[in-house]
Amino acid sequence: MKGFTSLIGNYPSDSIIELFARLSVEMHNKPFTKDGINNHLRFYNTTLWTWDISSIQYMSIKHSNDYQGKKITGKDDKEIAKIINNYYLYKNEHSGAEKIKDVDANTINKFLFALKYEQDLYNDSTLSWIYQGFNRNYHILKGTKLINNKINIDDIVHKKFGFFADDLIAIYFIIIFYLCKQNPDILNAPEELYRKKNNTILTRENIKKVVDYYTISYNDVRESQFKHLIFCSKPFVKTQKGTTLMTNFYLVERLISDGLYWLVRDYYYSDNRQDFVNDFGNMFESYFHELLSTYLSKEQYEKIKESNNKSVDYILFFERSTILVELKSALIPLESKQQNPILEKFDAFFKNNIEKACKQLQVSEKELNNGKPFIKFILLYENILNTVLIQATVPDIAGLNKNTYIITISDVENFLVFRIAEL
Repeated sequence: MKGFTSLIGNYPSDSIIELFARLSVEMHNKPFTKDGINNHLRFYNTTLWTWDISSIQYMSIKHSNDYQGKKITGKDDKEIAKIINNYYLYKNEHSGAEKIKDVDANTINKFLFALKYEQDLYNDSTLSWIYQGFNRNYHILKGTKLINNKINIDDIVHKKFGFFADDLIAIYFIIIFYLCKQNPDILNAPEELYRKKNNTILTRENIKKVVDYYTISYNDVRESQFKHLIFCSKPFVKTQKGTTLMTNFYLVERLISDGLYWLVRDYYYSDNRQDFVNDFGNMFESYFHELLSTYLSKEQYEKIKESNNKSVDYILFFERSTILVELKSALIPLESKQQNPILEKFDAFFKNNIEKACKQLQVSEKELNNGKPFIKFILLYENILNTVLIQATVPDIAGLNKNTYIITISDVENFLVFRIAEL
C-alpha cells in the first residue's frame, strides 16, 4: 500500500483543503447524537474525526502543491476513504506511542490531557463554552467599567483594522455563521449577500482585512514549529493560486471565543512589550473580585495584601469551610495540548505556575488557620474541560493533596451561581 505522504502528493493541496473544509461544515451541520456528539463523518469502512482534518490539510501542504495530481471533490467517497485510512496508518506509525511504553502513570496522564484538550477544540458539544469565553473576554476587555483596564481594546483593533472592537465582532459573526457556511472561499462571495445598506461595517474590504489577518501562506505553514496547530491561530490559508480558503469551520468558530484575547496578546508581543501577562493578570483579578462582589456579601471574601510571604490572592469565608484562591492567568503552551505533546513545555508551565501556587496556598493555610477546614483552589483563566487530568499528572507535588483543586474561571462562575448554598 502506498504511504500516506506519497498518496497525499497525488492531489492538489487547494482541493484537499477545500474538500476537508467543506466536510467540517457538513459535520457542524449534522444533528447531535444522544451523547451530544457531532464531530465525525463515515466514509465506507472508516471515520473522519474533526480533529484530524487540520493534520491532513497540513500534510497536503507539506507534501504537495496546487499544481500536481488530480483534483478531488466531495463526490469521491472511495478516494476520501482511501486518504483517511492511509492517514490513520501514518498517524499510528508516528503517534509517539513508544514514548509512553515505560513511563509512569503521571506521564500517561499528561498524554491523556493533551489528547483530550485537542479533541475538545473540535467538539460541537463545547459550543456553550465558546460563548462563555466570548462573554467573559468581552466583559473584561471592553464591557465593564468595574475593571481597572490598562488595555484599550478599541485602540488596538483600530490600529489593526481601522474600525473598533464591536465592528470586529460583527465581522466575526458574519464570517463564521454565514460566509464560511456557504463556501470555504469566502472572499469570493458576492458583497450583496451581506452588505444590505451603504452605511455598514460589513463591506468586502473590511471582511478581507480581518480574513487576511487570520490567513497564512503555504511557506509559513511548512516552516511553522507548530505544524498543524498553526491553524488554531491562522484558520485560513492563501493558496498558490491566490485563493484564500478556510481550513476547518470549528477553528474559525473559535474566533468568537478567543479572537479578542489573542488579538490583544499578539499586539503586545508584536510591539515587543512584555507587560501583557501582568496587565491581563490584574484584569483577571479585577474580574474575579467583581464576581465575588456580585454573589457574596463583603463579609464573605477578602483580598489578601501582598507580603514577603507570598500568600494567596483571596480568602472566602463560609459557615462550614474556608476557601483559599490563587489566580493564574498564564496559558498552557499550545505544543503541550496536542496528540503528540512536548512534555517539557507542560512541565515548565506546571513548575512556574501550579507548583508556585501550591506553595503560596500552603503558606496562607498556616498563617490563616481559623479552625475550619480549608479548601484550596488554583484558579486558571484558561478554559479547560479536563482539569482533573492536569491534577492527575503530578498528584504527589507538595501541597497538591485532597483539599487542593485546579479549577477554571468557568468552574468558579458556575460554583458561585449554583453551589454557594452548600458551603
